[in-house]
Formats: sequence, structure tokens, C-alpha cells
Amino acid sequence: RVHGDVGPFYGPFKAKTQQYYVHELCAIWTPQVYLDEDNKLKNVQKELLRSKKMYCSICGCLGGGLGCKIKNCRKTYHFRCLLDENIDCRLDFKGFTVYCPEHVQEYDKTREYDKIMCKACQQGHDDDNLILCDICDEGYHIYCLEPKLSKVPEEDWLCNLCDIRKTAVSYTHLRAHETPEHLVCRLLLEKKK
Repeated sequence: RVHGDVGPFYGPFKAKTQQYYVHELCAIWTPQVYLDEDNKLKNVQKELLRSKKMYCSICGCLGGGLGCKIKNCRKTYHFRCLLDENIDCRLDFKGFTVYCPEHVQEYDKTREYDKIMCKACQQGHDDDNLILCDICDEGYHIYCLEPKLSKVPEEDWLCNLCDIRKTAVSYTHLRAHETPEHLVCRLLLEKKK
């Protein structure tokens, strides 16, 4: 089953005596979880046990296993909560790390804007026609986009993926529902107004 922008459920994963299901992106963004050579998620059980004791700094619910990249920051999050357009955080899509709202300036300092490449053609030339997505900071030449743009936008611009995330239906993350068989994240579909 697919759940909006957090991907399909995977599982069941056994941790202690319970079975759990996880969203694809929630698992991939969690520390210590990775895909092996057979594209199977590894370390999920360990991270489930760790994160089920942690409260999300946004929604206050258990399961917020994704922490801020800054070493001494104690804030943790659900991946889905970080996708809320009202949360000013930075998602590093290359390192799968997060900078919380208090530390976004640290991410901004580390970003090397002079070495940005077009994600489509992998070239860094023609800076006058290279634009950055206002959410993920990926660069694109206006002529490499589908459809192409005739000029550099004067207002905010989002790449196709971030535009889909922003304009798609919004999911409100509810407190996890526990049954004897498994723990399943329940999502309530709300249409954006």
C-alpha cells in the first residue's frame, strides 16, 4: 500500500514480541537503516526499538527516530512531520540527514553554492540559467527542465518532485495504533484547502 509522500509500507519486521510495518522513506531516512545488495532494508528492528522511545519534536508522538545532524541537538522527528511546508528545516538528500529549525543556518553554511550542478545534465556551467529549488536546493538549467522554461522565474520555484509534495494531498500523522499483531502508523487523509 502506498501512503502519499512517505512511500509504501514494508514489513512485517519483528522487534521483541511484536510485528511492525514501516513506510519506505521513514525507514530509509532513519539512522543505521540501509538497503543491502539485494535491496532489502537492514537494521530496521534495531531502529524500531530505538525510535519507539523517542517523541517527535513537531507532533509530540512516539516514533520520531530522525534526529538533527548537529551533534548536541536533542530534537527528533518523524520523516513525514519534516515534510510539512510550515516547518523550516533542511533535508540533506545526499546524506539523508536533517537540520532542525534551530540549526538551518548550519546547513546553509555548509552548502557550496558555487559548485551546484544541474541535476538533469550533471553540468555546472551557464550559471545565469541555473535555478535552485526553494525546498531541496537541487539545481536545474531552465532548458533542461520538462517542460523547459523560457526565462529564470522571478518568484519562488520548486522542482517537480517538491512541487508534487507541496501540492499533493496532505496527510496528518496520527498517534500510532497498536494491536496485538502489529504496530501500524495510521494516516488521515485531509485535502488541502
